Amino acid sequence: MLDLRAYMAALSSWFFLSYAWADNPDADPDGDTVSTFFKQVTNALATKSNDIDKVDEPGFLDRRDIDLGQAWPDRLTEALRGARSFMPLLTQRYFSREACGKEWSAFEARTKLHPPAAQLLIPVIWDKIHRVKPPPWLQLIPAEKHFPDSDLESVKLYKTLGMSQLVQRMKNDQAKRRCLALKRPPRISARARKI
Repeated sequence: MLDLRAYMAALSSWFFLSYAWADNPDADPDGDTVSTFFKQVTNALATKSNDIDKVDEPGFLDRRDIDLGQAWPDRLTEALRGARSFMPLLTQRYFSREACGKEWSAFEARTKLHPPAAQLLIPVIWDKIHRVKPPPWLQLIPAEKHFPDSDLESVKLYKTLGMSQLVQRMKNDQAKRRCLALKRPPRISARARKI
């Protein structure tokens, strides 16, 4: 039987970020909410792990890590095989997308070969919680585990607004701070004005 530590060490990335494209209308690889969240997770891993530099890439995000002209299905399969964990951004649309289901199934099939790896499925509520109706078989991680070092306000906001709104709020707060430093009025995104 394969040693789990050796197996995990051989993987090429820390996480595979899975999401429904239609849930990310501003598909700008440097500034949209999904890309911002990806960078936040990557940065958090870098600060908390001593061996993050032992993997090829900290995480996998399709629009960042698949080049133009590259065969998408082949690259996705390769990335799923090489990811230590799977982080789906859950929305109602996510559960209705065939591609999302295939990504989930591929990772889940791998975890059945190595049962302790099943703990590396990290679902994140992306939309407002009342909009996301997960299937009955899905066990969600309690919000408190997403924010172990945070105040209860973050947990409460995550439970009601979902992670996408928290990420957007953080981006807007950073923009406000930069503008205050430059003494300019902040530019708030149209999505944030609706919150």
